[in-house]
Amino acid sequence: MQSYKDQVAALRAQLSKARGSLARDVAAAVAGSDWQAFLRDRYDVAVLVERVAELGRQPEFVATLQSAGDRARQQGGQRGRPRKPASKAASRATKPAGAAGEVS
Repeated sequence: MQSYKDQVAALRAQLSKARGSLARDVAAAVAGSDWQAFLRDRYDVAVLVERVAELGRQPEFVATLQSAGDRARQQGGQRGRPRKPASKAASRATKPAGAAGEVS
């Protein structure tokens, strides 16, 4: 069994790795894009980052960006175990009387 200090150290390592993963994701997305060819040097990159920071201060832009991200995330495959189908008995129990196929 791990000691408390070992567990804290392991969690801190995971946290620092997670913090760095977003930067790696951004770098990979920029490197894989077709528009990155016009970035000439680190000054162009600095100006690009500043422009993104300006856009990030606009709530409309952030909402649009996050909405597009949510849609893209939902387009991916379902992760995890699929839900069990609801049983017919449970669905009948929640329907009002007369709605479970009874004809009056």
